[in-house]
Amino acid sequence: MIWTSKLKQKNQDLQDKIDELELKYQASLEDIQALKVDLEEKSTSQQQIGSSSQVLPLLVGSSDLIDRIRNGLADSATELEHETTVLEDVGDTFTEAERALAKLSESALHIREQSSNSMTSAETLSDTASNISHLVGAIQEISEQTNLLALNAAIEAARAGEAGRGFAVVADEVRTLAEKANKSSEEIEALVKAILAQSSEIKQSIQNDARSVEQVVISSDAIRSSLNEVLESSENMKRVIYDKASRAFLDTVKMDHMVWKNAVYKQVVNEDFDTQVNKHTECRLGKWYFEGKGKQLYSHLNNFKSLDAPHKQVHESGRLALEAGKVGDTQAMFKHLNTMEAASEEVVALLERLIDDINESKT
Repeated sequence: MIWTSKLKQKNQDLQDKIDELELKYQASLEDIQALKVDLEEKSTSQQQIGSSSQVLPLLVGSSDLIDRIRNGLADSATELEHETTVLEDVGDTFTEAERALAKLSESALHIREQSSNSMTSAETLSDTASNISHLVGAIQEISEQTNLLALNAAIEAARAGEAGRGFAVVADEVRTLAEKANKSSEEIEALVKAILAQSSEIKQSIQNDARSVEQVVISSDAIRSSLNEVLESSENMKRVIYDKASRAFLDTVKMDHMVWKNAVYKQVVNEDFDTQVNKHTECRLGKWYFEGKGKQLYSHLNNFKSLDAPHKQVHESGRLALEAGKVGDTQAMFKHLNTMEAASEEVVALLERLIDDINESKT
């Protein structure tokens, strides 16, 4: 379908964008690591840290690049999440349509069953009318014979003269009754013929309705089959987009992580030891972890649960490094920076494993 093709193309475009951003992300990681090594080599004392003016422009430029990459990833994650929502809405619409068709098919089958019962009743009525017609024929035959016998009796009574007068009266009454019976049987026969004609029309109408209902059932089944294929395709597309959105968001979180560390290094280079760094509950990852969709959707996963401790260590070590720099304890400062880096690597590794967990849960 057209909308599916458009979503696939948009998903591919977003994936290409994410791949490009990830390449830049890896390049930025290498630059930052080189800057960190350079900073450690040049900073054997607090005075030497202040003289690292050549490193600072590179560090600031790298920070700006990382920030642009991070924003690009965040936009991609937001757009992918929006497409997932659109697919969910489309899926809901098709699900409702599938339910409506299911009800239509159920109603059609019920009508077909009723039509079958009505056809049986009409056939029973037709058979009954035919039996009545046969009985009417027998009555007419008896009436004709009775009328003939009455006529013969009247003739014999006339021959008997005065002695047969009373018998003639009886014969006349019998003939009158026979004529009435014959007339009534003719009327009954006419009614039976009308019933048979109407019964035939009813059966024809029921047959036509049954054929129409059968077409409705066939069409409904065909449409439901198509809808199920669309729903399956929609679910697959939603799963793919959801995976990409999760990847893009968590890559954004990793980039936020790098930006935060980069800010700490900039403070060290600038000897800006008074500016306080935020807590691990206040950054994007922390908010996602403690308040956002992370807590809502993934709090049951072990890798998610393991994420809090090293993430907290990153922020705590960054804070301690700045405090050590403030009092001129360069050795302690770099010790805390190394601890921050080790915890940061663990955070990134857990985020990667969490991405794998999310992908596996959707398969």
